[in-house]
Amino acid sequence: MTTSDPGGPGRAAVWEGSAEGWLDLTPSWAVVGLINGMDASSQVGQVSPTSGTFHAAIWHGTPESAVNLHPGGGYWASEAKAVSGSMQVGIASHTQTGRPHAALWHGTAASFVDLHPAGAEQSRALATDGVLQGGWATLPGGAIAEAVIWAGSAESVVDLTPPGVFEAKVFGMAPGVQVGLVRYSGENPRAALWRGSAESFVDLSPEGSVWSELHGTDGMLHVGQAYFSGQSHAYVWLDGATGVSLHGLLPQGYYGSQATSVYRDGDTIYVTGIAAKGPLEAWLWIGTIPAPGTAWVLLVGVGIASNRRRRR
Repeated sequence: MTTSDPGGPGRAAVWEGSAEGWLDLTPSWAVVGLINGMDASSQVGQVSPTSGTFHAAIWHGTPESAVNLHPGGGYWASEAKAVSGSMQVGIASHTQTGRPHAALWHGTAASFVDLHPAGAEQSRALATDGVLQGGWATLPGGAIAEAVIWAGSAESVVDLTPPGVFEAKVFGMAPGVQVGLVRYSGENPRAALWRGSAESFVDLSPEGSVWSELHGTDGMLHVGQAYFSGQSHAYVWLDGATGVSLHGLLPQGYYGSQATSVYRDGDTIYVTGIAAKGPLEAWLWIGTIPAPGTAWVLLVGVGIASNRRRRR
């Protein structure tokens, strides 16, 4: 979670169990910090060493641990979007063209790898499972955006976009699973799941939704948002089968919500996201994985507690 966008006086922050228990990770040498993703030991995002500069960064739980990942020469800005183990992915904007290039790091600026496919207009790496990298690229002769995965090099790119799709993007990954969205010409986005190939594509749009997309997965549970009657609902899917809106678990007065990541600890699940009732607020939903044969909707409706994490 983050406190603001990189253009303002934002502070990189993580929470430790309560709205009051947040830790400012912005290093002393930066004027702005932004956290985009994390795993069990690291946080990644962006820092501004000076006003108007934007550099990818990684932390290990303290402001002092911040490492500037910006590749330097040839790239005018960078941002890390996701981390898994020793691997970080994101975007590095090319100085000559001004276009974003998908980026890969292993903990240092010197480890930078440009994943930009040959001939692509732009590319972005937004997710990783610790082995592969995922995101999207504008490939020659393809859709407006093609969902892709890489295996550590620009040449390894694999196009996941199913036939007839106008736009496709990968936003989240777990080993063997990629999630995001597809959009057909003239239609709204639809929640999408892949297992390493275009042929494996599964449309997960909930019945009755007019727009849906997936942002995170742990391989079995997938989270994102679905629009019903013009309102965005945080939504969780159980391995591509049934799903449930988490929006109804919020107090009255919230007009929109979105789930961004999911984590399992035994049978307990944790879903992070945001909800809107005026200013955006960070939220955590906590629940229990349904037992075989148990009604998923009823279990979540009873078992998940919503705990507000205020934006500071």
